[in-house]
Amino acid sequence: MLNKTKQHQLDSSWYLSKMWRKVRMLVLIRDSNTCKDCGVVSTHNMHVDHILPRKTHPQLSYALSNLQTLCASCHTRKATSLARGPNYKERPKTGLDGFPEGGDW
Repeated sequence: MLNKTKQHQLDSSWYLSKMWRKVRMLVLIRDSNTCKDCGVVSTHNMHVDHILPRKTHPQLSYALSNLQTLCASCHTRKATSLARGPNYKERPKTGLDGFPEGGDW
């Protein structure tokens, strides 16, 4: 098992590879620089996301069918959601009185 620093170095070098840069450009062109989640169009700050994570599906690392364009906000939301896991439940919003809004308590 690799430590986190070593794993980060390997990931960084992979994302800097010539092959990844070419595939990334193909995906951005295919998707017309449009976020597949929210529809924002931009030529800056767009991410090419692995639909099924590279960590668990390395054989799909360069598969165009496993890649999508996401804006930075949608990519962050997806990454946060995956990190939290499927059983994560948002805490209810609380009002100024400290009680959950909408009487959901």
